[in-house]
Amino acid sequence: MTDVRISIQVNKKYINRYDGTWIEFKDKGNEFLDKEHKYSSDLDIFGSKSLFQLINSTRTTLGRKRLANLLKSGKRSKEEIVNRQRAVEEISEKIDFCQNIASPSEQYKGEDGSKELIDFLILSLLAFIPTNGFPLLLADKLPDEEVGILAVCFRIALLINFIVTIVNSIAMPKFSVSYKKEGGELHKYYKKYNLFLWVTCFPILLFIMCFNSMILSFFSVDEGFEWVLIIMVLGQLINILTGNVTALLNMIGLQRLNRNITIFSSLFAVLSLYILSGYGIYFAAMSVSLYWGLKNFISAFYIWKHVGINCFKVT
Repeated sequence: MTDVRISIQVNKKYINRYDGTWIEFKDKGNEFLDKEHKYSSDLDIFGSKSLFQLINSTRTTLGRKRLANLLKSGKRSKEEIVNRQRAVEEISEKIDFCQNIASPSEQYKGEDGSKELIDFLILSLLAFIPTNGFPLLLADKLPDEEVGILAVCFRIALLINFIVTIVNSIAMPKFSVSYKKEGGELHKYYKKYNLFLWVTCFPILLFIMCFNSMILSFFSVDEGFEWVLIIMVLGQLINILTGNVTALLNMIGLQRLNRNITIFSSLFAVLSLYILSGYGIYFAAMSVSLYWGLKNFISAFYIWKHVGINCFKVT
């Protein structure tokens, strides 16, 4: 339904351009007005009821500047003008193609991407609090030594994050581009990168679980705290099992849903961490793993709901 509503919005704007109501479009390009320019003022290139207001369908700051520069630059050869006219004529006959290009951009409401930037900042902050910020939350709940051990186990469990980061940097553009394509390309790419995560990260986590005592001894952690590390690793296994759920939500225009999931999961993590840590270090470790699990399971559910991908099916 979300895609249908966006397509309706795109088509409504094109109807507005035909029936004359385009003069109500908010973006008039006023900041590009230049009284010293040799023709832009006389020909109403920018401002109210201007050419810019009529034809502008850009959604980013760079796109708007690019269009403005094209309109202000009169240095075009006859050949360039004719080639542009032919290109416009050709693309005007491909209605579905034009709509598929315009629809994704319609999801972004801020001209300069400020709202999306705020969403990503909120996501980063909320991801930091229940994980990296837990020593502060546990300062008055556990002995300093146990807080330190919990921090060590947490860092060891996160050893796979460098692989996840590399995979995400490669996968995220693929997710975004393939989202609007038919033929199940998004499903194919998602399964491919999830399988790669599983093949590369699972052996590392298995090694940590099997040799936990030896690994902890390198950090001068006494015997008896092995299960703290194992619990943390089990939480990371859930991350690998569901795959790039956060990256996928962000790249298909659902970053606000991702933000809301993160807010709920973070509140749950902080509350459970504060309550369960009163019962000892093992329950504190469970709280961190529960945060990873809850966030990923909820994200996986909404990915299945919106795009039909079963995140738990690796192949």
